Amino acid sequence: MEPELSHPILLAGALVAAGVVIVLATLVASRRPRGQATTARVAHVERLRDLPSYASAVRRRRWGLAATSVLLVAAIGLGGYVAARPMIVQTRQSHLDNRDIVLCLDVSGSMTASNLAIVRTFRQLVSGLDGERISLVLFNSVPLVVFPLTDDYDLVRTRLAEAEVSLDPDSPRGSGAVDITAGTVATSIGASLVGDGLMGCAQQFSADAALAELRDAGAQPGPAQSERSRIVILATDNQQSARSEQLYTVAESAERARSLGAVVVALDANPTSDTRPAQELAAAAEATGGATYPAASGADAIPKITAIVESLDSATVQGAPVMSAFDVPGRALSALLALMVCLGIAWRVVLP
Repeated sequence: MEPELSHPILLAGALVAAGVVIVLATLVASRRPRGQATTARVAHVERLRDLPSYASAVRRRRWGLAATSVLLVAAIGLGGYVAARPMIVQTRQSHLDNRDIVLCLDVSGSMTASNLAIVRTFRQLVSGLDGERISLVLFNSVPLVVFPLTDDYDLVRTRLAEAEVSLDPDSPRGSGAVDITAGTVATSIGASLVGDGLMGCAQQFSADAALAELRDAGAQPGPAQSERSRIVILATDNQQSARSEQLYTVAESAERARSLGAVVVALDANPTSDTRPAQELAAAAEATGGATYPAASGADAIPKITAIVESLDSATVQGAPVMSAFDVPGRALSALLALMVCLGIAWRVVLP
């Protein structure tokens, strides 16, 4: 790719300056010096000029002046080229798989023994994905968005690693330790509000749903506003305290997720699947077209969840082109520095 000049007028000005230097040097070289009043007149200088050492000194001076002129012209030209900022402009087309995944984790007291393994399952699941947008939401009394839907996998891995450390009861907790569950508890409304937590997770898709409504109303959505496949991976035991005052039941939240086009996959932390909370959770997931797996199975559930994710419709969404410009002076800058050094040496040599 050929570089383009950001300020070509600077190069043109440098070429003009180089031309002026050439013209002046030619005029000075062609002009014969004439005697001046302050010139000391010496007799019989012909004998001096006939000396081989004198002739050699004159030749060295002439060649030195010529080399200095050439170096000066080259330095001016290269300086103008570098000042004109040669650069390469690259256009990159971003793209994403049009699938969104919300990792939804119950961090209530009854989940303490299971959460570390579940977060590790989340991390392993994410390591097998590429291009999907991912979000992490924690909930107890209220949902807390750790990070919204994003394709920044460095951020996703960092936050999941922080969650693993925070939820590990054996990890060292210094004064700078972060409690990732802070903000999920409101004792006045109870604990383990699974319905409200699932609703908070489902609402991560509401922004795209609003954009879809704008499209249906005649607006022209951008690439990021296209229809996307959605999945909520809900990890909970669905154990709610008697004092809970949740706004939504698990079934109502699952219906909301389904209305937004999302499939709910449940990781059931109950020891058995024949309890009422486990059956209610399984029914809610099944109503959205999803499935339920034991949270204790950990890594065994990952291939099944991945298969569900990959079974969802996916198409590459082309993002807006991103243009990047890079300065590429290349060897011109190195050559200019070398010329400046040579010019200084040559000028020192030809000085009388």
